[in-house]
Amino acid sequence: MPEADFLVARVNVVSLVFRLPILNLPARVAGLVLCVAMTFGAAQAETVPVATVAELGQALADALPGTEIVIAPGEYGPLLLRGGGGTAEAPILLRSADPDDPAVFDAMNLRGVQHLVLQDLVFDYRFANDDESDRRPFQVIESAGIAIRDSLFDGDLGPVITDGADRLPTAFGLSVRDSTGFELSGSEIRLFLRGAVFAQSSDLTLRDNVVHSIRSDGLNFVAVQRVLIKGNTIRDFLRAGDLTDHSDMIQFWTAGAETASTDITIRDNLLNSGAGLYTQSIFMRNEAVDGGTAGPEMFYRNLRIEENVIINAHLHGISVGETDGLVIRNNTVVRNTISSGPERNPSLWTPQIRVAAASRNVDIQRNAVARITGQDNQPDWTVSDNLMIQDQRPNEPGYYDDVFMAARLGDPRDLSSFVYAPGGPLDGSGIGAARLTDETGHDPMLSDEGFQPLIRVTGDAAQSDTFVFDAAGNRFPDGLDPATAIFRWTFDDGVTLDGVTVTRRFDSPGKRRVSLAMQMPDGRSFAASASVTIAGPTVVSFTPEDGLIGWVDGQRVALPLPEGMDPDSPLPIGEGVASVTVPPEAMAGFFGANDFDITLRLRGTQGDKSYGEVFRIHNTLVVTLTQRGLLEVTFTTSGAAALRIRSRARVIMGSDWHDLMLRYSATDGTLTALVDGVEVASGTTFGRVKPMEYWGLSLGNPFGKKKSFDGELASLALRSNIENTGLGN
Repeated sequence: MPEADFLVARVNVVSLVFRLPILNLPARVAGLVLCVAMTFGAAQAETVPVATVAELGQALADALPGTEIVIAPGEYGPLLLRGGGGTAEAPILLRSADPDDPAVFDAMNLRGVQHLVLQDLVFDYRFANDDESDRRPFQVIESAGIAIRDSLFDGDLGPVITDGADRLPTAFGLSVRDSTGFELSGSEIRLFLRGAVFAQSSDLTLRDNVVHSIRSDGLNFVAVQRVLIKGNTIRDFLRAGDLTDHSDMIQFWTAGAETASTDITIRDNLLNSGAGLYTQSIFMRNEAVDGGTAGPEMFYRNLRIEENVIINAHLHGISVGETDGLVIRNNTVVRNTISSGPERNPSLWTPQIRVAAASRNVDIQRNAVARITGQDNQPDWTVSDNLMIQDQRPNEPGYYDDVFMAARLGDPRDLSSFVYAPGGPLDGSGIGAARLTDETGHDPMLSDEGFQPLIRVTGDAAQSDTFVFDAAGNRFPDGLDPATAIFRWTFDDGVTLDGVTVTRRFDSPGKRRVSLAMQMPDGRSFAASASVTIAGPTVVSFTPEDGLIGWVDGQRVALPLPEGMDPDSPLPIGEGVASVTVPPEAMAGFFGANDFDITLRLRGTQGDKSYGEVFRIHNTLVVTLTQRGLLEVTFTTSGAAALRIRSRARVIMGSDWHDLMLRYSATDGTLTALVDGVEVASGTTFGRVKPMEYWGLSLGNPFGKKKSFDGELASLALRSNIENTGLGN
């Protein structure tokens, strides 16, 4: 036997070496500092109770593999360990004696420690005036086999950044780098700038944790291998919309990294912006590759993103950069109506699945999401069996009210709102995350608020002014028999209806609120409320008396007119006047409509030279007066190629006033143009009006590439879905 091995074999005691603190930490966290060098022999491990800092220090110094150190309630300052630890078979356990009154540490630095389990502890950071926002009070460095279980990382608010603003979370909750075999499970992280950051580490497990009230990133990774992120809830960020924070619930990145992140599984997580502002959800940009500083060697490799529920309001729902070997399956990605921000922008606030087109060996299947981008006939991509869902067009497939119980109107913090509707397109389909099947209960984050009935609101396909309000789909708690309850619905206009399911037809457009009171025989009562928008047929209108009017959520909205225009005069078109544009959100009722008509009273102001584009709804409807005085209309539905109709004779001439009308119905597919009450052109197509894209209605050509009609407009009225409503507006 070599001499060195012989000497080690004879050692059966623990050798302890104490040194002065050499960690780069401020004086205010100086406290328990253990620098331990251990050799292990035959001594028996034991359970050691401690109640003071000194006792804890001695217990850690004496600890053998398998030792369990049980800490009494109290505050123990910083936990700073260098070297030592247990073994894979017998880790050292450090836990609170009373999980309901846990021991508290105000800092932690584990460097070179092996096989240590920390359980039922509180890591409590308190901001000091000299702290930078990227301070890392709790660190694991160059360590192996560290597990933190059932613990709390409790952060703090930093200084006010701008005058009049609130204080925001600061510092990093947990930092792990150059380590392997790390586990974080059953724990909570709250009130930090970033929840947890992981760098240059491998064999990481993050399971069943709750991360919330974060300002920037929830979980952040770079240069990591073999990572499991499973069963976590990341929700309700505490961020400021007027700052340039780049908030992600789960972020991977490669900028400046020397090794690729590989073998990553993100499964069974709930990412829910809740009552907070929107964030990006799973964001995995590959900066090294898309920035041109690296090639395939820095591709992410072997990624699986499965069975996640994402409820948020930013287009980056699941966004993945250049990857080799990517599976995105059975995720449900839904928009949170509360988190969308102050400006209406459906293309930005609706979460999508987005994958870099250069990725290889990609499999995207059985997801429920608004949109999937990146596929461009790559031979090694499979994109199939996904359901496209949306909340903007009630008459189009995949509308939320047809897919979920109450995704648009329910409380987004309650997962019950997103359960798949019985008989809907996700019910029993095998598409989307399985946790949203009908056995899903109320989300634990609302458990302290008690039971709240869930209201499901659906429209009547035959009558757009009629809605069904339903409480029958609730999963009632044990002991609560809905058959014995009285369900009373009270609308904000004074109408009351009784029954678990009621139907109401409204006599005027607008936004209506309904309150449900569920009264039990024993005197208990439960309440909920919802709102519904009743859209009338008029979408956009103009008269000199009323101005330009749009309708948003059933409410009249005055739209801006050209600067300097006389408000009592006709609306000018062309002649160097800036194009007047109605934003798409102010005419949402037109998009996806079954039928529409549009009437304009107009005249030219340049005689026979007045020809040009009269109005345009880009990619949907364009009306032009040709140089010969002919009326030309191009119309594209959601299901057919563009239809073009043209009058055979001059119809709008000189400076006379003319009444122009277009009408279309998907019932017979006929588009008709009339001038002064006489039909001048018609044609047939099929399908509803196209869904909302990026463009509204522009008077004249909005792009400056074609001549606009030179004239003025005395009146305009665009109506839609006229055939199935009795409303007027």
